[in-house]
Amino acid sequence: MLEILDSYRYRIFEWVKKEGSEMDLVTRVWMILDKVFDDMMIQTRRDNKSIATTIVDNQERAITGLTGVGAKICSIRPDLVLFKNGVEYGVAECGKTDDDAEGISKKEIVETNLHCPKIMKSMFHHASSRCDNNKDIMRALKIICYCNFDFRMKVLIMDNPEGYVCRIQSTQNYEVSTVPSMLPCGLIPILQLTLKSKMTVKKTMKLINNYMITKNEEEEPDLQSNLSKNRASLILPQLHRAPIKKSKQ
Repeated sequence: MLEILDSYRYRIFEWVKKEGSEMDLVTRVWMILDKVFDDMMIQTRRDNKSIATTIVDNQERAITGLTGVGAKICSIRPDLVLFKNGVEYGVAECGKTDDDAEGISKKEIVETNLHCPKIMKSMFHHASSRCDNNKDIMRALKIICYCNFDFRMKVLIMDNPEGYVCRIQSTQNYEVSTVPSMLPCGLIPILQLTLKSKMTVKKTMKLINNYMITKNEEEEPDLQSNLSKNRASLILPQLHRAPIKKSKQ
């Protein structure tokens, strides 16, 4: 909180909004919220590849006997990945636009409605596979996403309460004001929203950890087919890989 107050005191938010780049926006504004996850020992990986999307993008690599194994496809690099013990619990995308009105820039539309949901679905698939696609566990899993565009933020939450189609719920946009007297109007709700999403991550992490601990205690090593006989599993539709962009001529 002191770091945020210093940003107002030295007018950091003001110059970032007027003249700063997208990197300035990430490092001087939104990275402050990364520290919320420090006490959970979650790695807040910035500009790093996502393990979940790498697996999905390379799921067709196999030995066919007809052709060689294809080259590994490089994964997209989200602006933030929440990672711990081999599982990804959330993602964030940041952007700086030239539009004062929210939701009208191409970058915000594409990343909020297409890019982020695809990454979240990949993370949901990967987390589910770590729990052997256990139906009861999957019904309680939640993946979060922070959409940070300019000084606005909203949170997306993906889950699968029933059926085979994942659901995405969204909060409203909240905006950080550069005027100190307006701090309670936008910044306080953003901090509250961040803490609520942190609790969502904490519940999901506890769910996965408890399952893996119980599994190791109750099961002896055996063939996969024998281990899965007594499990109620749920297999969601396969996620398609994003099309490869054509290089500009």
